[in-house]
Amino acid sequence: MKKLLILLFILQGALMATSVTDIQIKDTKIPLVFEEGNYIPIVSIQLVFKNAGHLNNTKDGLADMAARMLNEGTSKDGSVGFATKLDAHAVDIGAHVGRESFILEVSALKSEFPYAMERLLELLKDPNYTQEALDQVKYQKIGWLTQKQSDFDYIAGSTLRASLFKGEALARPYDGTLESIKDISLTDVKTFISSHLGYNNVIGVVGGDIAFKEAENYLNEILALFPKVEAKEVDKIKASNKKEVILIHEDTQQAYIYFGAPFDYAYDEKDQYKAKIAEYLLGGAGFGSRLMEEIRVKRGLTYGVYCIT
Repeated sequence: MKKLLILLFILQGALMATSVTDIQIKDTKIPLVFEEGNYIPIVSIQLVFKNAGHLNNTKDGLADMAARMLNEGTSKDGSVGFATKLDAHAVDIGAHVGRESFILEVSALKSEFPYAMERLLELLKDPNYTQEALDQVKYQKIGWLTQKQSDFDYIAGSTLRASLFKGEALARPYDGTLESIKDISLTDVKTFISSHLGYNNVIGVVGGDIAFKEAENYLNEILALFPKVEAKEVDKIKASNKKEVILIHEDTQQAYIYFGAPFDYAYDEKDQYKAKIAEYLLGGAGFGSRLMEEIRVKRGLTYGVYCIT
């Protein structure tokens, strides 16, 4: 089932509506979310690859490691050399992952955008797939994971997720473990990229001071570098309704308590917005939420409280 999100932006007092259309890339029609606005001379392009995120890991932490490797520049210039070229023209190119998607993005001033696209093409043709780059990325990720071993908020959240979705991909440590990160090879990274990032599983998002035809030409040029990949769908995951209490005792002056329960309501329901509004009012609005008002502001029982669906 296709889900299209129509976004409305307010910029300098003007209402701007985003258009959603399909464009032909090779043998596939891909969705393009496009918004043209010349209020500021900036252009941004995002490539959102579906079913290529954390839930598609073949090894824990692999999707994130693949994104980090694409942030290491080209094999010709290296990380520092490539970053220097971008900085000289105020160009931003980056990759990151979510639970279900892998995102490549490039942004720059309109005057520098042709240069930005040249650098993106250069990166995609010659990514820094070297052992030295991989070792550096592993070193950084292992340091981050080591720090998380004393982050009890992170530990509590991960433990709840593992309990709620036991046996499912969502229960796994998708950020990786010390052991899984050490075990990831260059071959693993290359295989993940080549099998999950394709011209046939992408959504284009373009905005800024750029014409539609120009955006379409850029997307055709970029996506010509990607293969056709196997269409994959993430299985529907249901939260457990089993009553369970898990206590983790640590030497800390602050406690973290997480609760979770099934919320049997699909994201494509017509009135799904009601659930998002309820979540925002209850615990998603920071100091404006009811939970924060009642538990922290009025009673001073906690540093912070929130909820998500």
